[in-house]
Amino acid sequence: MAITVLMLVGQALPVAATDAATPPPDAAGSAYGAFLRVYWNASNNTFYGRSDHSNSTHGIPADFWWTAELWELVMDSYERGHAPSDRRLIDEVYDGFVALHPAFATDFNDDLGWWSLAAARAYRLTGERRYLNTAIAIADKEWPYWDDT
Repeated sequence: MAITVLMLVGQALPVAATDAATPPPDAAGSAYGAFLRVYWNASNNTFYGRSDHSNSTHGIPADFWWTAELWELVMDSYERGHAPSDRRLIDEVYDGFVALHPAFATDFNDDLGWWSLAAARAYRLTGERRYLNTAIAIADKEWPYWDDT
C-alpha cells in the first residue's frame, strides 16, 4: 500500500477549464479569509463544526472527515500564494487533529482515505516526513479491509 501512497504524492491533478464567468480578482482569497474568521479555532487548532460554534451532532470541532477536507482547503490556499501563514496553518490543522485523534481511530475507511490523501498532499507541499508517514500508516490500516466487491 505504501507504493500507492508514494505514487499519489508525486502526481499533479489536472484542472478542467470551465465556461463560468471569471471571478473578481482574489475572490478565492476573500472567501478563504472569511471562512477562517468564522470556522478556525486558533485556541486549540481545530475547525468549528458549525458557524455559530455550538455543539453539533459530532461535537464542537468539525467531524473527522470534514477536518481532512478543510485541511485540503488550507493546502489549496497555500498552493495559490505560498503565504507563510498558510504554511503554518497546514501544521496547526494537523497538530490539532492529532491531539484529538492520536490513533486516527474511526470505523469508516472513507474517513481514513480522506486523511491519507490529504497527508500525502501535505508531504508533497511541505516535504515533512511526518505527513508521508501518516499517509502510509493510514493506508496500511485500510488495506486489510480491501475485498473484491
